[in-house]
Amino acid sequence: MHYATVDEFYSLEQGDKIQPGQEKYLFTTNDEDIELKKLLWTTVLYASKDADCQQAHKEIMDQNFLNCILMYLDPHSNNPQLHRWQPPQLQELQIHGLSLLCNLLPLIPEYIHSLNAHQYFVKMMQVYTDYERRMACMKAILQASTFEFFKANFHNSGLIDVLLDIIKSGTDVHLDLRESAFNILSNVTKDNRDN
Repeated sequence: MHYATVDEFYSLEQGDKIQPGQEKYLFTTNDEDIELKKLLWTTVLYASKDADCQQAHKEIMDQNFLNCILMYLDPHSNNPQLHRWQPPQLQELQIHGLSLLCNLLPLIPEYIHSLNAHQYFVKMMQVYTDYERRMACMKAILQASTFEFFKANFHNSGLIDVLLDIIKSGTDVHLDLRESAFNILSNVTKDNRDN
């Protein structure tokens, strides 16, 4: 768990002792290090994928693993760890992070909700229009939209407007994005008159 997040939290632990441009990273931005980072993240997921792995879930929470993942999902972040990646690399890490969240949502939904993950999902949907990120984000939103506490937060977040825009776009948008938008709207509005 430590190596899966050390890059992201190193400068946060060092605080003001690190001057801009002097950050020390364990991982570089080369292809091998991206693959290693993704492998480490996936290993954490597979260690905790079973609902009975309460100790692994506790470790994910205690070690701030999901805070590390959410850091990559903030399109407005000024975090230097994010700006060192090339746009295609960052996109790859974002999609992988969304996939991890999608798999962990059914296991620890309250904790993920407490991190305000829904806000990151909505920001990504509002900022990014590429198919890959939107589809990965919509899968995570679809998973979250089955929980009542997420439904309430999606109400005033601007998500419904984004989903309606996707549906209204017609053939300008992939069919599976429109289908996912319908499914999310159905989940968010089911038994929730506010939405």
